[in-house]
Amino acid sequence: MAVTTKDLARICGVSRTTVTRALQGTGRISQKTKDRILQTAKEYDYQPDLVARSLVKGKTMMIGIIVVDLKNQYFPKMINAMENCAKKHKYLLNITLHEGDRQTEIELIKTLVGHRVDGLILSTVNQGKDFEKLLENLAIPVILIGHDQAENIPCVGTDEYAATKEATEFVISKGYKKIIFVLPPMISDQTVVPKGHQQRLNGFEDCIREHPQIEMGIICHENYVKKAEEFIRTSEKKIAFICSGDTFAINILIKLENAGLYAPTDYGVMGFDNINIFKSRHPHLTSVDNNIDEIGERIMELLVDMIENKSPKESQVIQHTIVQGETI
Repeated sequence: MAVTTKDLARICGVSRTTVTRALQGTGRISQKTKDRILQTAKEYDYQPDLVARSLVKGKTMMIGIIVVDLKNQYFPKMINAMENCAKKHKYLLNITLHEGDRQTEIELIKTLVGHRVDGLILSTVNQGKDFEKLLENLAIPVILIGHDQAENIPCVGTDEYAATKEATEFVISKGYKKIIFVLPPMISDQTVVPKGHQQRLNGFEDCIREHPQIEMGIICHENYVKKAEEFIRTSEKKIAFICSGDTFAINILIKLENAGLYAPTDYGVMGFDNINIFKSRHPHLTSVDNNIDEIGERIMELLVDMIENKSPKESQVIQHTIVQGETI
């Protein structure tokens, strides 16, 4: 049978209040008594009753995270940073995926709230006032991943629009006359592009409008590598691709090499997210670094503060940088 705080109090000859203070590191207690209680707890393999503790504290020490998927390294890298930060504050993460489906996202939000998570982190596919009102009425803190995602819900992320405008200016400065933007194929709703990718697309389009001499194109298709190859083989102009994600850029590099087309000789390509696992590959990918680790850590620190101090917080913008590689 598992040992309890009552058992530890009897064994150590102290009150349960003193045991609780020793285990939680709170209140006034002599170091000698604390050390004796902690050593006894270790010897008897004491395990805290987390359900009872959550009832006492009014918290489950659990944070819910809902993102689109874990297929590329963007969200795994960010969630890893969140996890490391959450551990420091003794919180656990409950991670689930909406896979781009609006109704699934809403059902998952309700499910996590039903499991009494203390806060929510969302990379949302839903938009609009009704959805924002739903989040505001949850009675637990919510943070959205990304910049400018909602009016009254705090958001943390890179200014995707500004980052992509700067990236497009960078590509233009390298002498490319035709630039194609590559973004993910639609997920479940064929009319919806995830808002972060939409902001990147908007930044690209607005930048090109300021440079009417530059020819532009957009690829949003499952077979985007084939489409890219067609653009290269039919274009008489120096052509580059700006991809809304390093994964798309790397796939283009690898598969076009098999077709006898090489960057930067035959075309240029630039990614987004500056994912570490691609840095060992040659040629080194030029990319936008949106500081994913910092986004994850800032989100978690902000959410924990909102949970524990119950104070409203403002959105935060994480600075991006252009990382010069060898593919532009």
